Amino acid sequence: MKIIKTKDQNSVKFLVDKIQEFIDREKVTEYNKPLFLKWLRQNITFPILGLWVAIEELEDGDEKHFDILGFVIATIQANLSEEYVNISQLFGDEEVEQALLEKVYGWGIENGIDKFITNSKNPERWQEYGFEIDSILLKKDSSIKQEIVEEEVITEAKEE
Repeated sequence: MKIIKTKDQNSVKFLVDKIQEFIDREKVTEYNKPLFLKWLRQNITFPILGLWVAIEELEDGDEKHFDILGFVIATIQANLSEEYVNISQLFGDEEVEQALLEKVYGWGIENGIDKFITNSKNPERWQEYGFEIDSILLKKDSSIKQEIVEEEVITEAKEE
């Protein structure tokens, strides 16, 4: 197994196709695939994004190709009180995931960050890797109200 990190814009199309194959093969349903792939294409060149792909190089006669075993995506983020590495995607078998996490931990430490977080609907999975539940994420969908507010503003502007 070999783990590669890339930020080369030219490799994005090739990697996105391979990651899409992996997502389809492993039946990953944790997120919206088209949105994820669009996000990846747009963000791969940013230095605060880390994408590592675990591959197995295969030879078929004179032809070389590779198979994706898993991948991890992490970003360096900050709020007003701290800086941390946010692990947004991690897929592979247990051995592959552990190796990918080690790469992310090393990257965080190289960048002077020793706090790693993730959001998950399955915290038990992350507890196996030493993560603890630290807080509860609260969410409110206000898109409908926002559309109404925008519509009112446009209506008021026309009346004036």
